[in-house]
Amino acid sequence: MEKHPIPHDISQNELFFHVCTDGRTNGMVHTCDADYRQSIVISAISAYLTGVKILCFCHMSSHSHFVIRCRTVAQAHNFSISFKRDYARYMYIGHGMSMVYRGVNAKPHEITDLYYLRNCISYVLLNPVVACIVSRPEDYGWSSFNAYFGGDTSDNGAVPLSSMSVREIRTTLCTRHDLKHSGFVVDNQKNLLARSFVDFKSVESIFGSRTDFFRSLLMTKSASEEDKYVEVRLKYSDDELLAEAVNMAAAKFNVRQLSELTKEQKRLIAVHLKKKSHVSVSRIARVLRMKAFELRFLKN
Repeated sequence: MEKHPIPHDISQNELFFHVCTDGRTNGMVHTCDADYRQSIVISAISAYLTGVKILCFCHMSSHSHFVIRCRTVAQAHNFSISFKRDYARYMYIGHGMSMVYRGVNAKPHEITDLYYLRNCISYVLLNPVVACIVSRPEDYGWSSFNAYFGGDTSDNGAVPLSSMSVREIRTTLCTRHDLKHSGFVVDNQKNLLARSFVDFKSVESIFGSRTDFFRSLLMTKSASEEDKYVEVRLKYSDDELLAEAVNMAAAKFNVRQLSELTKEQKRLIAVHLKKKSHVSVSRIARVLRMKAFELRFLKN
């Protein structure tokens, strides 16, 4: 297929990059809804502080994808570093997990033509569909899919941060940064709205119309794009391990959430997961939201 330069009105003096926190072989980094929400907040803040514009994002259980635009390569690297550092700090404070994103490569990959840009955006937004989490990308709550072409209807009762005090902002978004002039908006549930920080206008210009946007999704070569970022295919995904743990918790201990289990019950589930999957102790610990030393009786 013929490739074309990125349109002048989009790319004037700007660069485009795909950033992926390639952590799919290192275990879960999002273990509950609160983690996904804070990941979105940290994404927005990292972009705001580094002068980067996020065109799209998708947060999965073990990694995150972004397509960004900026003026320098250094900005792209600074965004990647800022996101990994601040999210790792959140996970350490909130869950006691000290190894999140350590050693994970998140080098920005430059996007040089319109074909690649469209395919990359579509690939990122299709991640939860390819992973069989949802059947339609608009049903996934942790991506920017619904920010485009009027798809986001969740702004009823929206509150701009500019109308809140600095203390309210810091409490609402769990951040120490002054975001008074960021332009961010939260809904009536205090969730950060993607349309307030995602550069949806550029994405709409890149695709031209809602019809062409969906046509691009249908034509996306997800497999070839995936090969650029994942060299090792896991026999058991984190989602599969988590589902197995939840099913065992319900069947054996009559509880629906892992948070209701005692440490001893989690250890029994850990033994089961180890025997079935033969994955590392660190991955099992992350899935069960435990510390690795608590499962030291298991062999790697």
